[in-house]
Amino acid sequence: MDNLKKVVTWGLIIAFAVIVFPLNSIAYASSVLKIGSTGEEVKQVQSLLSDRGLIKSSHITGYYGPITYNAVKTFQIQNALQVDGIVGPATMGKLKQSSGEPETSSSVLKLSKNIYKLEDRGPDISVIQGRLKELGFYNHYRITQYYGPITEEAVKDFQKANALKVDGIVGPATIRKLEKSDISKSSSVSSNNMSEGLSNKVFKLGDSDLEVSTIQRRLKELGFYTYHSITQYYGPITGEAVRDFQRANGLRVDGITGSATKSKLFSADAISKNDKAASITSNGETSRGISTSPPIDANDIINFAKRYLGVPYVYGGNGPSAFDCSGLTTFVFKNFGIFLPRRAVEQANASIGTKIATIDALKPADLVFFSNLRGDERPVQHVGIYIGGGNFIHATSAKNSRKVVISTLSSGYYREGFCWGRRVLK
Repeated sequence: MDNLKKVVTWGLIIAFAVIVFPLNSIAYASSVLKIGSTGEEVKQVQSLLSDRGLIKSSHITGYYGPITYNAVKTFQIQNALQVDGIVGPATMGKLKQSSGEPETSSSVLKLSKNIYKLEDRGPDISVIQGRLKELGFYNHYRITQYYGPITEEAVKDFQKANALKVDGIVGPATIRKLEKSDISKSSSVSSNNMSEGLSNKVFKLGDSDLEVSTIQRRLKELGFYTYHSITQYYGPITGEAVRDFQRANGLRVDGITGSATKSKLFSADAISKNDKAASITSNGETSRGISTSPPIDANDIINFAKRYLGVPYVYGGNGPSAFDCSGLTTFVFKNFGIFLPRRAVEQANASIGTKIATIDALKPADLVFFSNLRGDERPVQHVGIYIGGGNFIHATSAKNSRKVVISTLSSGYYREGFCWGRRVLK
């Protein structure tokens, strides 16, 4: 009798569990996918995302990294789902729908305000971007909630194509036009140009520009920019983040955001910091610690140093507005990921690189060291960078100069004062 009671009791418990926790929810619970997930289910999601043009087929790896995460968020925004970058039952169900295109309701823009402009934020911005994307004007790699330069440029292009006032502001007239079905679509914008809307400017240390904020946000998404604030200043933190990105993506490592770096940075196949740390190979194995960065070019170092010709000499100056001799060399080489000791005498005697005994053996980008004293035991007091042709660039404290200049080793003063060189490039 007791056994019968136990059987009945367990039967009731199981029946209750099935009612409260349906079997399909149990099945779905094991298939929630997020960053770090791996396996065939991830490949299926990536394939579905690829079918919709949200990621490239080369990203069907079975690893759920930042690229997949961003693509899922874009899909969720397009389909009015919870935007969390996680593939749960609702997102998976929508992905598996037979329709190859996400559902849209662009005939009516459900907006909470009647004017939107640069620096605005919020869900309404995503709606505007989605409509502009549908029309071919917004071709950024993903939908965001930020009204930045890319969105502003897309709005301007839309306004030009539809005979509206071209001010980059989404006001009542632009909203009404966006809602209509008989509007001009873009015929000149390529969906593969992920950096569309960005300028052709080259950004380097010391620059200040609104577009720097956009670069920082993208670097932050990819895990390279870790500073807590987004700014408009291209300082050492941004420069270091750019160098890290360049190393991870096989670009020339110079810390400068030029056309090649910008194109890669805003592409769908940009390698993130996490992807680089644990990239999944075609056979599922993890590849770590493999560097694909090209070697540093001596001419890049020299050209970078020459940008600071004429900058004032100030004792203790670390740049970029003022330098002393070792402040210049430290600043220049740090920009290329080479960290020198701060003082000239420390650089001269560091274990880094190879000591070069004579002037004739010097090569471009070698450090050159000098002393005002004479004799075998004279201490190093000055440093510069050899640029070839018997010349070197340095921050001089000479009374008639006191700035960054190019001098010749052929002169008696510097030839006699030469101690040795140091080759820090391989």
